[in-house]
Parts: sequence; structure tokens; C-alpha cells
Amino acid sequence: PGKGSCFHFTLRYELQKSPSRTVVPRDPETLRNMRVLVVDDNATNRQILVKILENWRMKPTTSESGARAMVTLNEAKGLGRNFPLILLDAQMPEMDGFALAEYIKRHPDFRAATVMMLSSAGQRGDAARCRELGVSAYLTKPVRQGELMDAILTALGTRAKADRESAPELVTRHSLRESRHRLRILLAEDNAVNQLVAVRLLEKCGHTVVVAANGKKTLEALEHDSFDLILMDIQMPEMNGWEATQAIREKEETTGGHLPIVAMTAHAMKGDQEKCIAVGMDDYLTKPIRTAELMQVLERIGSRKAAVEGGEATVPGHLENGAVDLAGTLERLDGDRELFDELVQVFKSECPGIVEEIRASLARADAAALEHAAHALKGSSAQVGALAVSAAAMDIENLACAGNVSAAAERFASLEAELRRLFSELEALSTR
Repeated sequence: PGKGSCFHFTLRYELQKSPSRTVVPRDPETLRNMRVLVVDDNATNRQILVKILENWRMKPTTSESGARAMVTLNEAKGLGRNFPLILLDAQMPEMDGFALAEYIKRHPDFRAATVMMLSSAGQRGDAARCRELGVSAYLTKPVRQGELMDAILTALGTRAKADRESAPELVTRHSLRESRHRLRILLAEDNAVNQLVAVRLLEKCGHTVVVAANGKKTLEALEHDSFDLILMDIQMPEMNGWEATQAIREKEETTGGHLPIVAMTAHAMKGDQEKCIAVGMDDYLTKPIRTAELMQVLERIGSRKAAVEGGEATVPGHLENGAVDLAGTLERLDGDRELFDELVQVFKSECPGIVEEIRASLARADAAALEHAAHALKGSSAQVGALAVSAAAMDIENLACAGNVSAAAERFASLEAELRRLFSELEALSTR
């Protein structure tokens, strides 16, 4: 006492097997007004990407081919503009995404751009080619909105770090999955002490936390940002947790999404838990929050998030025998029903021409043209959740690639049957 103490200790760690990645928070504001070039020969894919990027206040420009993209890049250079971000489709006729990426990275005026490759059919060696060409990210389609944002922000952040240090690490679906148990959490809590305790606990576990002081501010935060979970205090001024939850669930009835909400209350009264479930909450915690209980809830939600995003679980509401996986598609589009309806209209206008090209290619036994047309239909139908049509188109694509046009012709009959079923179901969805 009065003199203090001197002590030491030693901790022994094993070396990491892989370098750590800085997790970039999902904040659309960091992307506002950024110019981005989207290169894809599929009109539906372009429509999806443009809508998503515009929702994030980005400024997308599209090109339907590698050759057209080269013209666009040079025109932008002539106007003194540039594209900090370029999204490329890997499979395109004449000039594929890899050839275009090589052109971009060799050109002194374009090489500073962050290039991301999107592929509907990943091939062995694609990741290695991306690394060789300096491509920052490689994802397989269809890509979820949240996954795309994480990939863009991570690729931009990693690229900036690499400019100061070494070559950037390739962002892939696998590398993003490593950080999926880290959640972006909205904490709805009016008490400053409770806020501090919860934020410190959550941040120590690697989660990102945004605080809202009442129910109204919670709804405002949801208008401008996306979250994996809400921790909702029940007793708050202006709008309490019950009212805020009801407002969120009412809006989700039109969008088709579902954001997990966990109630937090200092008054564990009889019937409170039942009331939480009745208004649409997913779980229930009593205050003061016990660390172990909080971690258990976060682990359950984090595991569910990783499983759904990784395709390891069936999305609730998915109709396995239906022609359209509406729930799964809305989940991928972050519940944006308006975007889904727009995509259906683009698909309806584009599909007949593609099918006619498939039919004509079969008639003249043109395997190359057949492969290209079937590939286009496979990608478009997958984007609107028409999984059976996409699978049938993929079969024809693979048969055409092998030069077996006669077998592809036999498979075409089942594709037409699936298309009839699909258009009938799309018509029924449009009247709901």
C-alpha cells in the first residue's frame, strides 16, 4: 500500500493461418455520388445492379459488352472523369470480363479503379486469374444486396490499404462469410448508462452498434441504413418499443423482409414475453442484461444470418414446388418488392427473344449460339427466383458446351413447360 506493485506475465500465441481482414461497416453514405461502371451483356442483370446502386445514391453507367465498355472508359477519360469502381460480368461473348479486366489494369489511365468480377458460373482457376489481373473481388451470381455492399466496401477499403502496403487480398464470398457472425446492430435505448454498457459489450465482441434514443429515432435510422438486428428497449419516450416494433412489422408486410428484434425490459412482468412475441419480436432479454444471455441471442441470430446468406438454409415461406422462389428472391433483394416487380417486367420483355434464339439455334444446330442464349436465360431467370427454369437452361447450356445439340433439343421441351408454369405464376403474383 502506498508504493504500488510491479509484475509481468507472458502470453504465447500461435501464428495466424491467414491474415486478418478489416471489416468495413455497411454504410451506404460512404458510396454516395461514386461513379461506377457496370458491364454485363444480360439486361436483367444490368437492371438489378443499376437499381441497387442507385438506391445507395451511387451513379452507375452501363455497358452491354467489353468493347462498348472500352469506348465508355475512353469517353469518360476525354471528359476528365473516371470510374473509381467497375463491376464486370465474367462470361460475355467476344470479350469476356477477364480480358476487359486485363485491358483496364494495363491502361495507365484506368488501372487505379477497383475492379470486381461477378460470375454466374465459377470455373476452377478464376480466383487465381483475378489475383493475377489485380481484380479486387470475385463473387458468384445472383449476389445479395448486403453481400454486394460488404464486398464493395471491403474491396475499396482493402485497395486503399494495399496502395500503402502490399497487393490487396481477393474479396470472395468465402472471405465475406468469415465475418458474417459480426452483426450491425441498432440499439434502441434511451438511458445513457444502459447505452454505454450495451455498446461496450457489443463492440468487444466485434459487432458494430448504432444507437437510437427512442422508437421514432429507430424508425428514422431504418430509413437510412441497414441492420442485422434491433435490440429494442420497451419503455422509451415519444414512441415505445411495442409501437416501434408494430410499425416495423407493418412495413415488412409490404416488403416481404424480416429484421430480427430482441426486446429489452427492466420490468419482467408476467405476460411480457408473450406480448413480445405477439407484436412480432423474435426474442426477449431482461435488464440488467446478462452477458451470457446476450451472447447466446446474438449467436443464434448470427448463425441464422450466415446460414441464410450462405445458402445453407431454406428461407421461411419458400414454396419448394412453386415456379418462383418469392421469399428467397425478396430476401436477396433486401425485401424490395418494387425492385422485384421491375425485374419481372424486364424479364417478361427479354425472355421471349432469348427463347426464340434458343429455338433458332437448335434448328440450325449452332452449339455456340445455343450455349450463349441458354446462358443468358439461366442468369435472367435466376435473378427473378425462377430456379426450375434456370436449372433447365443450365442443362441446355452444358449440353451445348459439350456439342450435344440433339440432347439439348430433347431438354428444350421441359424448359418450355417450366416457362409456361413460370409465366402463369408470375401473372398470379402481379394480381396480389
